Amino acid sequence: MNSSKERENRKMAGTEAATGRMSPPSSPEDPVIQSLPVAIEAAPGLCRKDPVTGESCSWYHGFWPYLRVFGLAATPQRHGKFFAEMLGRLARDGQHRRVLVSGTADYAMLAHILLAYRDADPAPEISVVDRCETPLFLCKWYMERVCPDADIELKTKTTDILNWDTEDRFDMLCCHSFLSQFSNLPRQALIAKWRHLLRPGGKVVTTTRIDPAWTPQAAVFSPDQIASFGDRVYRESCQWREKLGIDPDEVAAAAKRYAERTRTNCIGSLEELRELFETGGFKFDHLMLSHLEGKAPSSQSGPGLNRQAVYAEIVASRA
Repeated sequence: MNSSKERENRKMAGTEAATGRMSPPSSPEDPVIQSLPVAIEAAPGLCRKDPVTGESCSWYHGFWPYLRVFGLAATPQRHGKFFAEMLGRLARDGQHRRVLVSGTADYAMLAHILLAYRDADPAPEISVVDRCETPLFLCKWYMERVCPDADIELKTKTTDILNWDTEDRFDMLCCHSFLSQFSNLPRQALIAKWRHLLRPGGKVVTTTRIDPAWTPQAAVFSPDQIASFGDRVYRESCQWREKLGIDPDEVAAAAKRYAERTRTNCIGSLEELRELFETGGFKFDHLMLSHLEGKAPSSQSGPGLNRQAVYAEIVASRA
């Protein structure tokens, strides 16, 4: 995307409002090195098994912490300033106490919510829903480690968000890059589910990648990317071998499994994103393009990794 087009999109998309006060810190406490052995040990026993293939998602949840340690994962922290500012506003206004996290890879999204709500009175009620038990286990582990004395209620539910319902209606729903887990029709169903779970006026706060060049072929790692990514992870593992007590060959093999299985579904344009939310019963309070640099070049990475990309940062209200 050229610079003039970037400026045009930013002018069109930006709907910023003044906060009138300082933004909170954008970096929550992140004990990622300490969480690595916890996740690796938990994933084989807790990860969800596919009812058809019998394969569990431990290839993902058992490897994701390595990517976080190596700085190769696309995490909420890439949007730390956005989440700190937007979640901070909602925490301060006192009208968004009931919070839902819709899908999460680990505790990282929860950490940003806890940071924003650290001084909220009354304290938030936070629910985290994911179809795998491992990230929910990590959320509880994080709460016990970082906020052992906090007066915060944390509920978790192991289920597919599309199949879940509750009598509760939430004030705010938050997630990071969850829309990219769904192709077009399931994505529309997800927006409808979000609307159903929110009270009137409730907010969605999220980010999602925008890629006009996206194709189904780009949803997965290419063979060359798989090989280059495995080499990159091997080199990173060698640097961390002593501190983490890891075998670089084993971690590189896990990287290959990750690259062979992971996929993503990008939204092609702001217009497509607008239509998705607006036809689904939402209006935008904030929509801004964020152009992010990445640690790994595209030749050494693929879906879900810390590479150069354009993201939409979104706050939308349920009509």
